[in-house]
Amino acid sequence: MPVEGRRVSAKRNIAMGAQYPYGGVAPTDWAEAAALGILYDLNDRRGIKNGFDDVDMEVRMEIVTHMADIIRTARTWQDESS
Repeated sequence: MPVEGRRVSAKRNIAMGAQYPYGGVAPTDWAEAAALGILYDLNDRRGIKNGFDDVDMEVRMEIVTHMADIIRTARTWQDESS
């Protein structure tokens, strides 16, 4: 898929992840929106989506929080590792 198509898909996944948040809570910042977008994308993939069905809400919220922390850290990681 060309870069522009991937960007359109990413924006759609972020919007859908915010509308149907995996952890049941709407995102409060850009990193949580990114995490929810990634999880929305994964939940829409054949062979993966059912693997997330039986996770309880508390663990879902932890997954979103930890993913958002990783995403926030990745934003400055390259600058810090130089």
